[in-house]
Amino acid sequence: SEVIPMTFLNEQHRLSFNAALDRIGQYDRKNFALVAALYLLTADFRLWNQARRYVENHGISFGKLRPKNCSEYSYPLYCAAKDLYLGTKHIKSVCLMHSFHHTYRQSRVCLIQLYQKINGGVNMSVIGKQIRRFRLQKGYTQEQLSREVGVTTQAVSKWERGSTPDAEILPLIADVLGVDINSLFGREEQELQLMMDKKLSSMPEEEAFRYAFQFCWSIILGLTGDEHFTEDFADTFVSHSVIKKDSCRDYFAKLVKDRGMAFARISNDFSHFFLLVEPHEESVQTHLESVDALRKVFALFSDKKLLKTVCYLCSVSNIPVALPLIVKETGLNADEAERCVKILCEHQLATRMKIAVGDGEIDTYAIRIGTGIIPLLCFADEIAKGCPPPIFRLCEREKPLL
Repeated sequence: SEVIPMTFLNEQHRLSFNAALDRIGQYDRKNFALVAALYLLTADFRLWNQARRYVENHGISFGKLRPKNCSEYSYPLYCAAKDLYLGTKHIKSVCLMHSFHHTYRQSRVCLIQLYQKINGGVNMSVIGKQIRRFRLQKGYTQEQLSREVGVTTQAVSKWERGSTPDAEILPLIADVLGVDINSLFGREEQELQLMMDKKLSSMPEEEAFRYAFQFCWSIILGLTGDEHFTEDFADTFVSHSVIKKDSCRDYFAKLVKDRGMAFARISNDFSHFFLLVEPHEESVQTHLESVDALRKVFALFSDKKLLKTVCYLCSVSNIPVALPLIVKETGLNADEAERCVKILCEHQLATRMKIAVGDGEIDTYAIRIGTGIIPLLCFADEIAKGCPPPIFRLCEREKPLL
């Protein structure tokens, strides 16, 4: 734009970028993720020579593009362009610094411009709010920040009220406040989520679930809104240090506030977590089925024989089970077992499948994976234990529970 002009490495980069824009339709130039990806691909002449054939009228065929003989500069540009085009918005300027042959400050300015184009013009009021937030965390007055950055106090005041800081000065603001550029754009939460996604996906399954639960436990502590309490409490329970000493006991945590509630149960080898985000304008009850419909669900599980059938089917690893085996393992007679599986199928809690055998076909049954049976049983177990006193409880709710 005229306000924030594009920055190019050299004349060749500018010419290649303009040529790339000519390869896409006029309408597609409004696709800022596409334009940003082209900006990166054209920054390296060797990379662009390979990529240009995969630029079509409406996009880039990254599925077909396989860069060869990539330099240490072109490969990061290719990866960044691909991530941008596919929707990722977590690029850190330091990752592209060497690829752009720019100073650290210059490369960050380039990426600021990319951020603004990808977002169709960043809502700069977000930056103003973030500047104020980090300024206060740093303990700076507006005058102190202005002195560190080299602007007037009035300029800082305007930023925090929604005006636009110059792109060139944002890296310095970030340095003074001790944060990353992403944080000024309000993306630290997205960075954390992306880090978590990558961390969990790289772990073995058992380790990943246990690691994830530590963060679930941390969520409850964080929702207290008390940083000092969180630090004191987390050392003991997030690391499970107390739990490991008492393998026979369950520990519960309850947090109930007007905007939501969170419950956790933790033991040495059995943990679960529940988080409810309160509806903005309606009550929780408006999202639930009628009292009569809910009563029928509880009535199902009050049937001892049916509950025994449910527990057995849940214990066989989703293997279809024939009725005679259900009779044998549950101690029910054939008529009782048939009644129970029929009810479960009617309520979409189990499925019936026919299996061919030597003398014809037989009906088999399996519990439906993904139903709410297991969470329901976990919370029912807590009630059955007499709702043990939680090790942590915080109730700051004025509105009704439902």
